[in-house]
Amino acid sequence: MTPLFSYFRGEPPAGPGPGPGAGPATSAEGVSPPASPFLPWFCGFLVIAGALATFYAADTGYLFSPFSDAHDWVEQALAVEAKGDWLDYLWRPHANQRIPLARAVAALDLAWTREAIPTFLVAGWLALLTGVCWLLAVVRQARIPAAVATWLGCFAGLLILNVAVAEDLAFPVFSVYPMVTGPALAAFACLALADARRFVSPTFLLALAFAVVASAGNAAGLAVWPALVAAALLQRRPLPQVAVLLVLGAAVIALFEMGLPAPAPAGAADAQILAPSHIWKTIQYFAVYGALPWARTNHPGVPSALFGLAVEAAAVVAAWRTGRGEGRYAVVQKLGAGLVIFGLATAALAAVGRVDELPEPVVPIRYFPFSALVQVGLLLCCAPLLERFLARRRATAALVAVGLILVALQVYGAARFGRTSTAIKAAGAAFDRGDRTPEVVRFVYPDPARAAAIRARLAQRRARD
Repeated sequence: MTPLFSYFRGEPPAGPGPGPGAGPATSAEGVSPPASPFLPWFCGFLVIAGALATFYAADTGYLFSPFSDAHDWVEQALAVEAKGDWLDYLWRPHANQRIPLARAVAALDLAWTREAIPTFLVAGWLALLTGVCWLLAVVRQARIPAAVATWLGCFAGLLILNVAVAEDLAFPVFSVYPMVTGPALAAFACLALADARRFVSPTFLLALAFAVVASAGNAAGLAVWPALVAAALLQRRPLPQVAVLLVLGAAVIALFEMGLPAPAPAGAADAQILAPSHIWKTIQYFAVYGALPWARTNHPGVPSALFGLAVEAAAVVAAWRTGRGEGRYAVVQKLGAGLVIFGLATAALAAVGRVDELPEPVVPIRYFPFSALVQVGLLLCCAPLLERFLARRRATAALVAVGLILVALQVYGAARFGRTSTAIKAAGAAFDRGDRTPEVVRFVYPDPARAAAIRARLAQRRARD
């Protein structure tokens, strides 16, 4: 246990160690971690297999008919086709947030309706892949042993492209979450890669651009700005860079929040918000958020909350101890700390704003892309521990087993999601046949008359094409 405690006390691992592809590196125990020539191929196979399971689940379960709030998107997209006021359409508030990215994809989906292209799936998948590619660029840039870099990329890819994200990819109404996660991940990766000695660098400008794109996803995307400022301060970046992040972030947040109704927690009266029972429920929600998708969240109990809280607490400690980025793992740990800050910020927003949607603190699986960033951030911050672990006997065999188990869980999860999407599709088909029973309506839209009118207009639009 000594390496673990010394690591969290902030002591760097011994040995200078070159980067991937630059020859062997010496670990803290003085033994070079094994770097089999087959390791990159095997890890690549794991990531591709897991990603294919996720994509297959999302593609086969994709909803081409509206579901929930997507009815509103379809109605507004049909209206803008007739009127042509695209700026008003993109900027129009959705509840107490703006979602111009989702509205743009909805309009594109309507234009491609004849081809039956899963437009939201493609958009969300490209967003996630963009973030993963930038993460891999950070790992490759770090001057760390090749075996460590390979396993970091493997497990990070399996986490971000986990089958738990299939719901967000397959159900257009939840597509805003991968559309925020991918650009936010890319923004923190670019910030970690940006040269602190230059006021303006290409990667710093890219970080700003990706942050703006993430802000256009939904209200949670706006949390990228305070998280970027906090990450920049933790990294001790030059004050001019911090000032740019602060000023631009404040401007973007003010722009997106201008004219919106004041947010209020769903279902809780003002007098109840500070009640001890409500505060405890909010803490439970926040804790279970960090457990997605590994613990039971439909009816979470104490074990789920403790597990999630342990993940979040470890991530906070690791980010605080390593976020400034020193030594060989600097760029990797900078990225990890940024992801932890952003992921926990979204957890706080969800806990405050969504905790009263149901009597129990149930955390929807659709928030998984954000909780995945906390877990990936913890993994990156603890990268030196992985190097020390790889110096032990049978370490590679253990990691191979973990990788195979994760892929097996991906396949199992894909099968389970198939049953969920089939039930929702069946409810939509029954609704179109005239079934208005509560069991069907709850899967479609709260206002069945309005939903029927929107679906009829969409059917006419498709028939015309």
